[in-house]
Amino acid sequence: RVAPPDVLAIATEHIPEIVALIERLVTEAGLAATFSVRSTGASISTRSSGPSGHSNADRPRAARPARRSRVHGRRRGSILPDSAAPRRAANERGEQELALTASVYHVDLTRGTVETKTLPEDTYRKYPGGSALAAYLLLQAMPAGADPLGPDNVLVMAVSPLTGLAISGQSRMTACARSPLTGAIGDSQCGGFFPAEMRSAGADAIVFTGQAPEPVYLWLHDGQTELRPARHLWGKVTAEVDRLLREEVGDPKAEVAQIGPAGENLVRFAAIMNMVNRANGRTGMGAVMGSKRLKAVVVRGSKSPKPARPEEFRGLVKRLKALQEANPGIVWF
Repeated sequence: RVAPPDVLAIATEHIPEIVALIERLVTEAGLAATFSVRSTGASISTRSSGPSGHSNADRPRAARPARRSRVHGRRRGSILPDSAAPRRAANERGEQELALTASVYHVDLTRGTVETKTLPEDTYRKYPGGSALAAYLLLQAMPAGADPLGPDNVLVMAVSPLTGLAISGQSRMTACARSPLTGAIGDSQCGGFFPAEMRSAGADAIVFTGQAPEPVYLWLHDGQTELRPARHLWGKVTAEVDRLLREEVGDPKAEVAQIGPAGENLVRFAAIMNMVNRANGRTGMGAVMGSKRLKAVVVRGSKSPKPARPEEFRGLVKRLKALQEANPGIVWF
């Protein structure tokens, strides 16, 4: 598996020097704190001066693992970015704690199963939706050397924390997989109503693995999922399938992301289409769907996301509107 590198990896031989330096600086300042320094081969925790100001540096201490906090296994006093900091600030202001987590649906097409997992807050803050989250989930699940049109490739559809909110330009979805066109990581975005509806249906990301033995489509509605047969839809063009799927799920407001005959026949630049004319048009993501025999993803939701601070959010929307009026050229992008 390919995993993101630890950007704070430190050579083991330098850890004692760094710990001693931090301990000395904090001791001189008369502060009390606990520090945790991580490396690829060791975890060392040491304590600076106590509340009374007397130094503890000359007391022998054995190396021990850093204590874990209650927030997603974070180490207390870690020099890594602290995902709990915004919550502590909210508590100081007397506000309600709000967690920023992501719901990820893992769809195993080979087995025909769907599993829902919650992405921890620290990870979601580091990869906050869209291209970043899609690439992260892809690299966690795809083995090295995967054939772009084989069952080992992984297809990810991801939206962002802003998707579905009442703000201009928020409805975007990123599709990500190893590209059959280039062999590199393919990243393609679409607009339309599908991304916002996908978020309202309860998904921040959907990860497709394996390969279905027969054509299928995914029906996701308010957190409920179902893989349904799509043999009767295979070979049909997108406008017809769009209509048929809305009738089949019994909801004219359902949104559909799908492939047509190009994706089914593994054309290496095939697109994923929604609303008939909105496309994930780059890097051949439609061919990846076709190789997995995934005809479509149909979504419908009634739980639109809400901003944590409505007044501040409305102020942001007004400011963006004023900027758009002052720069009319941006409407053409």
